[in-house]
Amino acid sequence: MPATLPTVNLTGSTVGQSGTISLTPIAGQAGISYATFGQATLRLHNESACGLQCMLDASGQSFYLPAGGWLDCYPTGGDNALNFTILYILNNPGVSLVLATYYAPGETVPAMPILGNSPVGVGGTVSTSFTELTNTGNAPGNPIINVQPNDATSPTWFADNSGNFTISGDNAGILTQLLRLIAGASPEVLLAASGVLTQINGSMRVLQAMAVGTTVNNAISLFVRPMGTNEPALVVAGLSGQITNPLEIQDNTFTNQFWIDANGDTNALNSVNIGTGSVTTLTGSAGGTATLYQPFAGSGYKKCLLYLNNFRTQITAQFLPIPVPFATNVFITSGDIASGVGVGGLSFELSNSLRTLEIPTTFAVGGGNLNAETVLFGMSFATCASGIDMIVFNPSGTASTGLVIMEGI
Repeated sequence: MPATLPTVNLTGSTVGQSGTISLTPIAGQAGISYATFGQATLRLHNESACGLQCMLDASGQSFYLPAGGWLDCYPTGGDNALNFTILYILNNPGVSLVLATYYAPGETVPAMPILGNSPVGVGGTVSTSFTELTNTGNAPGNPIINVQPNDATSPTWFADNSGNFTISGDNAGILTQLLRLIAGASPEVLLAASGVLTQINGSMRVLQAMAVGTTVNNAISLFVRPMGTNEPALVVAGLSGQITNPLEIQDNTFTNQFWIDANGDTNALNSVNIGTGSVTTLTGSAGGTATLYQPFAGSGYKKCLLYLNNFRTQITAQFLPIPVPFATNVFITSGDIASGVGVGGLSFELSNSLRTLEIPTTFAVGGGNLNAETVLFGMSFATCASGIDMIVFNPSGTASTGLVIMEGI
């Protein structure tokens, strides 16, 4: 008749710990006898959360017994112990026992119970239905999905209750990462492995920042919202010597139409349309308007265009500030604005102080002559070495229509 062996209690066990199920209570010190008919059977019920690596001591038979696993093994002549080592331990087991039943050679061994593997080691509450998989009450990191083909060494699908999730593609046992979600203090979403094409068939919106770390051959439109005040909406950067042109805009023949090279120089194959920049408009006290455009306002180069449209100042001077003042030298050219008797002309200030203009009066191969003046009239040009931040419209009896150009540092 079957004989039950002493139970093994694995409560409090640790990974790497070893143990033994002794066969001497039924086989004696000599071990299992060498039978001439049939074979002995040792039925194991691993009602614990421990995954075991097992081996019969004399015959050397070895096998794995997973947590919650039930199986039969077959001791032969001389075996008097089943030795095991704990390989892993699942969370929150409801029971921690290993049960063993011995069937002597010739005895009828009943079929394995229908229950199959015990649910020990899963812990908490696990339920399935037609619409959901529920895993509650377990410690963080508890696996809920683990799918591994027999040709692979790791799962193609894996998920735990902390939010970690991985999907890999299997090609003859070689896995390629397709999607990985990393939980914890520094969560990440990793899309595809290196060298894997990721195609977006719809739209993509980036609400903070986007970094591109490799060459992109196909066109891409980016709608990027800056992360904070004064932060750039688009940054293109590369290591020295690795990127010839960090930014390129091409036509449908992949010909560069506009690009910025590694030195920071801006290049255009055809014409470049520059916007108006800062625009300020002043209405003349006697009618008309004066509009100031500043399309360039850098620390090394500034340019302003002043357009007078039937503009006239009457009785008291009017003032128009330059949005980004000229710090030092500035060159001023006046077009066909009013000149002559009764015309007030233009003056310039820096910090409320009237500036002196050097206006050429003669031209010669060896150099012309300059007059120091404080008023500029039409069809003339002047230089100012001290910078300007204000345009002064002097009272005038005649309206002006024309253009004045200022450029400098």
